[in-house]
Amino acid sequence: MPTAPMPVHLHIGDRKLAQASGGMHDHVYPADGSTTSRIPLAAAAETVVAVEAAADAFRSWRRSKSVERRQMLQRLAQLIRDNDAEFGRLGALDNGTPATFATGGAHIAGEWIDYYAGWADRIESRVNSTVMADGEFGYTLAEPYGVIGVIITWNGPLISLGMKVAPAIAAGNTVVVKLPRGTHQGEE
Repeated sequence: MPTAPMPVHLHIGDRKLAQASGGMHDHVYPADGSTTSRIPLAAAAETVVAVEAAADAFRSWRRSKSVERRQMLQRLAQLIRDNDAEFGRLGALDNGTPATFATGGAHIAGEWIDYYAGWADRIESRVNSTVMADGEFGYTLAEPYGVIGVIITWNGPLISLGMKVAPAIAAGNTVVVKLPRGTHQGEE
């Protein structure tokens, strides 16, 4: 399947880094042992920058309208489904998943993202009356946490993104994702 090594970058905010302080990881195609790409690895320095970028983005994202978050997530879900063949090819290349299964994974990821998109404009705050003798009352406040850290699985990274990133985004949070490395060799 692989022909020439594919360029892979570390994405932080709007920046793409070809190198990082954590060194480089050679991704190996599990079917024949060939190197498909060299992947820059984030270390503490890049993690700090990623969290700062996510915190900066959070300032405006938390104020985005819930209906806009829903629509953006629905669009993302559709784009993933529309490109299922490419996701299938990349899944097979990444960890040896049969392309037909990986293609189905794009549809499953899209379903998860659509599900959580549906919650974006249904999360609400409310004040509830209580029967406490001291006059206390209960309330819930729909307020995003901020920057969420997510570690995705090696054996279904696209589905994992749909299951973990979409709900955080739908609720108005921003996300820093740690990707697995050396997946077929059992490395983290």
